Amino acid sequence: MESGEVRKVVKDILDLLDEHVFISRSVKELLWGYQDALLTASQKIDPEWFYTDIIGYFINKNDTDDGIYTIYTGEKDISLLGVIDKYNGSSVLPFWTTYYANMINGTDGSLSPPYIDKSRTMYSFASDVCRSVAGVYSEDSLTPQGIDVWRFTAPLNYLQNASINPDNLGFCTPQNNCLGQGLINVSNCQLVDFFHIPAVISFPHFYLADKKYLDAVVGLNPNEAEHQTIVDVEPYTGLVLQAAKRLQVNLHLQPIANITETEHITEVFLPIFWLNESAVIDDENADKMISMLFTPLKIIWVLEITLISVGLLVALVSAMYCAFNRHLVLRSSATSRQLKVEPSFNEDPGTDYDHMGQNERTPLINYDVTDQSYSS
Repeated sequence: MESGEVRKVVKDILDLLDEHVFISRSVKELLWGYQDALLTASQKIDPEWFYTDIIGYFINKNDTDDGIYTIYTGEKDISLLGVIDKYNGSSVLPFWTTYYANMINGTDGSLSPPYIDKSRTMYSFASDVCRSVAGVYSEDSLTPQGIDVWRFTAPLNYLQNASINPDNLGFCTPQNNCLGQGLINVSNCQLVDFFHIPAVISFPHFYLADKKYLDAVVGLNPNEAEHQTIVDVEPYTGLVLQAAKRLQVNLHLQPIANITETEHITEVFLPIFWLNESAVIDDENADKMISMLFTPLKIIWVLEITLISVGLLVALVSAMYCAFNRHLVLRSSATSRQLKVEPSFNEDPGTDYDHMGQNERTPLINYDVTDQSYSS
């Protein structure tokens, strides 16, 4: 059957079911699913192909895992702690068009290897956007309990168009069909009944996205505080103590030939909803972490400072003592040089000291041999 004939059949079914381009549904229905009349009719025609008539972005994802992860334990190399080796049995993804785009890098985002560095790029794999993402150091921050953490955010080059950052060419789907900055088409990996959901992911309110997407929709006000994805990591342990993953799900609307309902639609990426998945360490575990990790570190730090201070004080006292002793020795030597002893054993008894010249020096000590006494 030609595509035009398929579209005609779809149009007839839509007219029969009184389906429209826009519908009103609750947030719960959009997230976890609602019964769709078109899918119900399709299921009756081919129940093997259409196994459900429920449609929703998180259908079949409530209280379920998102796949099988094989990770490193860090036993042989602590720098690999938590790093993903394989996802669903494969070391690469099947969704994108280049090897680079299909690489699985980093952890699942819940932890990272210890002793991180601010200059290091943090990688993690996000299954909901079907790709690996990166985080770079942004600023120092604190948890609600006052624990020091380092905040990591997505670098701008991860959001850039392939014309600016060629590494992103592999995320253009269909191949070479590249979206503007800040948008990624994830329809290749989001399925319902073997059908791809035409979902495009961005930050909420098109934060950091190309301005043309923001201008096409009324009522958006992007800002960093509310719409940026953040990960706060404790640098010694590598544990994520606070995080907020913020994503917006958009649908690509455009006119479709032979479908009357879409004739007057302006092509737009229409925001459907945005979500904020946030987590922060609770008080009980924060207190446990402080008592087991930070208190001993502070005690060790105080001991180090104390020992260094005592060492410096001892060195200072020793230096002062040596300097004082040296000063005494030098002073004693100087005094000895000034005291010139002149014995008077051969003194002329008739010498009249009262008639000596002004510049003549008298003996400092007189020694009387007769009574063996000294006089000065």
